[in-house]
Amino acid sequence: MAGQLPPNVSAFTGRVDAVAGLDDLVGTVPVGLITGTAGVGKTALAIHWAHRARDRFRDGQLYANLRGYDPDLPATPAEVLNRFLAALGVAGRDIPAEVEERASMFRALVAGRRMLLVLDNASSVEQLRLLLPGTPSCFVLVTSRDSMPELVAGYCARRLELDVLTSGEAMALLRTLVGARLDADPDATADLVRHCARLPLALRIVAELANRRSTTPLAELVLELDDRRRRLTVLRAGPTAVPAVFSWTYRQLPAQAAQLFRRLGWYPGPDIDLPATAALGRVGVHEAGELVAMLGRAHLVQVDNGRITMHDLLRDYAADLATTQDSAADRSAALSALLDHHLITAARAIDLYAPYEPASSRVGPAAFADPAAALAWLDTERANLIAVALYAADHGRPDHTAQLSRILFRYLDLSAHYDDEALLHTAALRTVDPRDAMPVLGNYGAVLWRRGRYHDALAHWQRALEQARHIGSRHHEARMLGNLCTVHVRLGNYQLALTLGRRAIALLHDVQAHYGEGIILESLGLACRKLGRHEDALGHYHQALATFRRIGARHEGDVLSNIGLTYAELGYHQEAQYHQHEALAIIRQFDQPQYEAEVRNNLGITLRLAGSPQQAIPHHRHALTIATRLGDRYEQARAHEELARAHTALADPHTAHHHHNQARALHTAMGTPPR
Repeated sequence: MAGQLPPNVSAFTGRVDAVAGLDDLVGTVPVGLITGTAGVGKTALAIHWAHRARDRFRDGQLYANLRGYDPDLPATPAEVLNRFLAALGVAGRDIPAEVEERASMFRALVAGRRMLLVLDNASSVEQLRLLLPGTPSCFVLVTSRDSMPELVAGYCARRLELDVLTSGEAMALLRTLVGARLDADPDATADLVRHCARLPLALRIVAELANRRSTTPLAELVLELDDRRRRLTVLRAGPTAVPAVFSWTYRQLPAQAAQLFRRLGWYPGPDIDLPATAALGRVGVHEAGELVAMLGRAHLVQVDNGRITMHDLLRDYAADLATTQDSAADRSAALSALLDHHLITAARAIDLYAPYEPASSRVGPAAFADPAAALAWLDTERANLIAVALYAADHGRPDHTAQLSRILFRYLDLSAHYDDEALLHTAALRTVDPRDAMPVLGNYGAVLWRRGRYHDALAHWQRALEQARHIGSRHHEARMLGNLCTVHVRLGNYQLALTLGRRAIALLHDVQAHYGEGIILESLGLACRKLGRHEDALGHYHQALATFRRIGARHEGDVLSNIGLTYAELGYHQEAQYHQHEALAIIRQFDQPQYEAEVRNNLGITLRLAGSPQQAIPHHRHALTIATRLGDRYEQARAHEELARAHTALADPHTAHHHHNQARALHTAMGTPPR
């Protein structure tokens, strides 16, 4: 059962009518909408009510912060659906690439289930549209600053407009948080409530300050707040009282904690872990933990399972402070430290998860216990890494964006995060000096290649090859020659592919680039097999396999499958099936969906050539499902072609004709020859 709700709100006070109103909505309308100004307590009410009502939703609860008012990184429907599907038990390799297909799968999974969805901080109906389950068994609770008339009119939502707390509720919340001390000075207490504009967020901050300064009379605290309020300009977001309260809290912080608070304001990611916070603060991890604890006690940040977040009002306030109180040089130094942290940690994670060369070339000491830990970190930090890369591109650090493009390429490619990959490489190409664009051109070409846009990939790789030759980089020249070899295999230019591949191998051998050599050896094997030179193909494949095993690269399954297919074409069916099943086990062990489609197709061909077309069909259908989800048009075309052959062998010409036409349309779109 999915259970994604954040921790319940401590000392929740008041809102009796609002809670009862939400109770009444369940079973009456499909969507409840809590609206109100920033800081009024929309999220707190939603989470409190969700915990209170969770027993009414026996099949689980899903939660997403849509970050709708984050100017840099609002959550996309694709991102949220990815998390929801994972929470519902869908393996990463089975989550579709296209957002519409993710939405369709999500609706199918929740249909008939009694579930609660909390969609927090939405900015528009468009952000919500694909996340709505469309089944009466589910109830959706949305929070937004916007009144969203389209959601009410078009999706039968019922709006609950949340105002500030009543005076009685505000006094009760302060009493719960501060205690009987308030009774000694009711006038000062009333002034505190007034200064906080009866906003729950502001009241909690004031309560923490009052508790910290337990010997200071409340009247004195009111005077301090009054003075600051006269001198404070109004933030863009929120009522005038809120920045005054923030300022009052902020001025109580030690200098280092205040500085970290300001820097967290402009951090571009949705959340941040402690090591990255330490880099941002340019302090040690232990010291960063103490500073974060200090900010947490002051209610200026929230910490949940090691992840640090800020309310959007506080983020805006901190960012404004940073622009006025920190010099450009200071902000630049903090940004450099943060970017360097992400670059180094990502490089270590990638090197352990998907090594490019032998261990001797790794960057620094190992930061992760094993490849699984490295992958877990990459998965957790992916949104932050992309956000940081885009921020760097827009803030005068194109080299860092280009480096993240290079470092994250293998992870994003192996994990089939093609949307993020395209976003990252596009940002790098947009900002990097054209003279330094060669690696990014190569990486973006690979994204195009994965999408079946072979002629576009060819153009990018040809430009990168010219740059490599211009600067005299034999390693990158070899890599681009290898990429051109690969794309010409797909385009059916097998002799040209062999020529390019051999030139690349010669260069790579000289510079000891073993990973690239393995990739190109596999492409040479493909070209030889297509030309009917099976013994040569096996020789190249076995060299590639030995290379990948020597450096620990995760391409072993792909090569084993191609060896198996070569054996099948030679008539060695037992050996062929053994290699295919071994390849499939490895691919699934490492969760490599982009290779599973290819291996499934190869296994289907192997079974058909062994005289079992009926057994081949499920594998080609599975391959088609995966390839369609990933947007891999080449493997889609292969699946249709092989389904056509299998159905022809089974005397089913109608189905065979359908798949033949589908394959032909895909090949025409890609500019590739039918197989």
